[in-house]
Amino acid sequence: TRQKLIWGWGKIQQLTANNATYSEQFYEARYQLAFCRWQYAKGLQDATQRADEIRRAVYDIESTAKLFPELGGPLMKKKFQALLKNIQANSN
Repeated sequence: TRQKLIWGWGKIQQLTANNATYSEQFYEARYQLAFCRWQYAKGLQDATQRADEIRRAVYDIESTAKLFPELGGPLMKKKFQALLKNIQANSN
């Protein structure tokens, strides 16, 4: 289910967070977590629930950027920035 997919990425980011060997996987998991939350939100009928999930997706990106300003390097940073812009532009 969608919810399990989101939790899967959350678990991966937890397991890889403090291990430099898996930093690439950590940033990919953080990205996918935000992406999945946004996709899940788009399918929700209830406007309040949809807005809450969109806020969570934005928070996932912004909190990652605040803690790790480099966001895993130039390519990953571009992915995060593009996702954030896409969420903001298409979540009215």
